Parts: sequence; C-alpha cells; structure tokens
Amino acid sequence: MARARGDHGVASSVELMIVLPVLVLMTFGVIQMALCWHARNIVESTAEEASRIATAADGTCADAQTEGATLGKRLGGNFLEGTPTVTCAAGPTVVVNVRGLALSILPGLRFPVTASAEAAAPKER
Repeated sequence: MARARGDHGVASSVELMIVLPVLVLMTFGVIQMALCWHARNIVESTAEEASRIATAADGTCADAQTEGATLGKRLGGNFLEGTPTVTCAAGPTVVVNVRGLALSILPGLRFPVTASAEAAAPKER
C-alpha cells in the first residue's frame, strides 16, 4: 500500500512525540541516581572521618561534629544542599551519623542521604 504524497513524516513525528518525553525522563532519572550515589559517598566519607576524630586521644564528639560539618560542606561542594548534620554518640564505641540532602535536578523532589560510621576501636589514650 503506497502512502499519500504529504504523509511521509507523520508517523515518525507522532512516535517521536510519544517516545521523547520518556527518554528525557529516563535520562534525568539516571543523572539523579548518580547525584544521589555521589552524595552518599560524600556523607560516608564525612562520617568515617568524624568517627576517627572522635576516637582520637584528644578528640571529642563535639570536635567530630564541628569538623564533620566543615568537612561535609567542603567535600559536598555543590553536590549537597546546605551543610550536612553530624551527630555523635560516645560510649565503648563511637557512632557518628551524617545526614545531608543530595542535589536535585528534578523540581519539587528532595533526596535525603544518610550514612553511619561506627568506630569499634576503643578511644586512644
């Protein structure tokens, strides 16, 4: 069956209008997942470093919170929104939790990322 003279690109453009939004949404989704993954790596590194500071001989949880927030902001750059929050609990083991918000390229959505680091070593003397 032959096509009419003026119909050469109509089917292709209709298919493109259906498929293109899906492809764009999938692309943005993959980019957002990568941003969340990178933000999670940042807060994990911050939590590990803050737990090292807290278990040092002259370190305290207050030092870990201060230095952790500074480090998280410096490492996070534009990949974390605001300054990450650092909480620390001292005891036989030191547990540090870091919470931040990953950069969002999808309007109206927020992606919290958390990490916890537990220093099982006793406090240095």
